[in-house]
Order: sequence, then structure tokens, then C-alpha cells
Amino acid sequence: MMKVSIIGAGPAGLSLAYFLKGRKEFDVTVYESMSKPGVKPCAWGLITGIEGFLPIPKGSIISEIKGFRIYLNNKLIFDIRNK
Repeated sequence: MMKVSIIGAGPAGLSLAYFLKGRKEFDVTVYESMSKPGVKPCAWGLITGIEGFLPIPKGSIISEIKGFRIYLNNKLIFDIRNK
């Protein structure tokens, strides 16, 4: 059995743990520095189509993000928005 350590209980870490949980060849441990998973603001976001992979109850998604911008040192470096 292969031991797998996942650093961070955010969306990516927990998704990976979820997908590996049913595979008998992996012993998975998730490490998180915060007192509980998902406490950072970004951790409450989900990518489009995730409800096809995870059991998300209908009506639990309260809004959708139509796009985003990324700034680095006060300079816009990436912009993807539905116009």
C-alpha cells in the first residue's frame, strides 16, 4: 500500500482525497494548518460541473462567478469575464 500525504484541506486537497478514498492501493492522510478545513475564503468556491463528481445537495449553490481578474503588484495580469 502506498502512503499519500495531501498538504492542505482546501478544494484541491479534499477533492483528491475524495477521489483516492475508494482505491485500496492508497493510504491517504490530509494535513491542514488551520483548525478546520475550508476556513479560507477561496475554499468555498466550486468549479463548474463539480456537482457531477461530488454529492452536492440541490439548492446549496447560492451564486455563480461569471469571471475573475488577477492582479500582481497592483497590475492586472489576467482578466476573464463574461461580457
